[in-house]
Order: sequence, then C-alpha cells, then structure tokens
Amino acid sequence: MYCRKNSSGQWIIGNGNQSPVILSSAHCKSQFEAKKIAQTIDGFNIPLPEPTPGKGKIWFCMRFFLWISLALSSMLNIYYFFRYGFPSGRWWLVPHESILIDILLIAVVGVVSTAIHEFGHMVFGRSWTVSAQMLHRVISTNLNHVWAWPRIRRIEAISAGLIFDSVLLSALFAVQIIFDNAYAASAASTVCLRMVWQLGFHAIRDGRLLIVLALDKPLFFNKPSNNSEHLLSVILRLFGYATDLFMIWQWPIVLTIGLLEA
Repeated sequence: MYCRKNSSGQWIIGNGNQSPVILSSAHCKSQFEAKKIAQTIDGFNIPLPEPTPGKGKIWFCMRFFLWISLALSSMLNIYYFFRYGFPSGRWWLVPHESILIDILLIAVVGVVSTAIHEFGHMVFGRSWTVSAQMLHRVISTNLNHVWAWPRIRRIEAISAGLIFDSVLLSALFAVQIIFDNAYAASAASTVCLRMVWQLGFHAIRDGRLLIVLALDKPLFFNKPSNNSEHLLSVILRLFGYATDLFMIWQWPIVLTIGLLEA
C-alpha cells in the first residue's frame, strides 16, 4: 500500500491495481491516519503487489527512444496533414474494393491498433492487467498503481499508448506517400480516428487521464478545488464534446457523402 500527498494537499492512498482513495488533509493529519482509514475500505485491508517504474540503462534507452519516436512521428504526421489533408471516413473507401472488404479492413486495423496502443501502456506502465468493457467496446490497461510514481513516470505510462499510435500512424502515412497505397490510407484513417477519440476530456479516455496525472489532481474534473480549476475543467469538457462532434462529421458523415457520390 502506498500513501502520499498530492499538489492540493490531499492524501492519495492506493493498493496494487485498486482505484486510489482520496482523503482530505483536514480529516487526516498524518500518513499513518490516512492509511488506517483506507484499511477500513474493502480491497485495502490486504496489501497487494505494486509495480514500480523501471530502472537501469535499458529503461533509460527505452524512454529516450519513446520520446524521440514521439518527436519524429509527430513531425511527419503534421507534415502529412498540411500536405495531403486530414484523414476522414472517405479514406475508408478503397478504390475497386467491395464495401465488405472496406469494413473488414477497418475492423482488423481497429483490433491491431488497439493491441499496439495497450501494449504501450503495458510496457511503460508495467502492468499486464487488462479489462474489457464489451458494452462500450473499450479495452483498457489498469494503471491505477502509477499514482504512486513520480510525475514524469506517470506521464510516460499514460502517454505511451498515444505515442505508439503516433508511430503507427506515421508509418502508414509513409507507406501511403511512397507507394500511393489506398489500403495504408484507409488504415491511417482508422488509427487517426482512435487518436482523436482519446482527446475526449469529458469522458474517461487517455487525454483526460493524462491531464489528471500531470496535474496530480485525481478529482480535477469531478471536484475542482477552486474557480480557475472549475473554469479549466469546463473548457476541457467542452473541447471533448467538440471533438466528438468533429469525429461524427469527419468520419461517418463524410463516409456517407462518399458512398452517395460513388
């Protein structure tokens, strides 16, 4: 079990992959008191193993490669957006292929890219616990334990999935540019949709988790501690809703227009 104070003076108590408990410093004057209260909560009475950030030269090289990959892939992706335009649902329509092949390609790329995304979380979050919420068609890696980690390591763990996405997207863009491959363009559109979806700050997605982990404020969106935080959380939520509207237009609506024009 770990216990520490965050930037707001609240106690964050965690136990393995259990969701952390947040206690006000007004109710707990010491770490000992906070732990005693947490131990009365179901799931916190028995200590669970907690992964720690990787150390050593190999991990240093892996982290260096991770951030270099982000920088290089981002430059290529931004160049592609300005040079060739932003991916859309129309890109899913591969010339001279049936709609069934188009759907199959979307599904396969969706599954493979999700596996790659979650693998990034698993490696840099040092967690092999994966949960699947089939009702919402969401697969996620449990990263509750990273609240005990230093800020930069928390950011790495949650960013790794999106960085892996960015590298995959740049590789597909490169194939599309070099070989003028419509299948690569279709796959890139699916990966790009997944990345934009993660920016929905109004829901529990990677973008929202990145904000709360970076700010060290687990309750930032639910219980802002002051007016400025409340305003920022509202702005980010509105941005998230705008992102959803953009996705609806850029993919299903543009796809429908493309089908009607075909």
